[in-house]
Amino acid sequence: MFDITKEFPFEASHELDRMPADHPCRRNHGHSYRVRVTLQSKHLDAMGMVLDYHRLSGFGAWIKAEVDHHRLNDVFPGVHPTAENLAGVMALELERVLNQEGGLPKGVRIAEVAVSETRKTWARWRPDR
Repeated sequence: MFDITKEFPFEASHELDRMPADHPCRRNHGHSYRVRVTLQSKHLDAMGMVLDYHRLSGFGAWIKAEVDHHRLNDVFPGVHPTAENLAGVMALELERVLNQEGGLPKGVRIAEVAVSETRKTWARWRPDR
């Protein structure tokens, strides 16, 4: 099995309004986020790649235009923007962007989308299998 991973940094704020009133994360606050996407395949293409990293540039452009320096509660209405939930919605968005660009080659799948809010924390989404 072969994996490739690419990281996309962005700055954003959120508030976790379901937290107790005295919890600091209930207030609007910001993070230097990182999203890591991992694609996986049992086989490499004719160029010796799982996928050309350039194919992920549309996802990076979407993050820069729609997520970077925004309030995540506004970007994802109805989603409680925890790192875990963000990993899930980022996976859906990655799939949407890739599908707009022709989809993934046969045998290539999104193996994981991870979101970091701090240098020490990561939340991961993986497909059921």
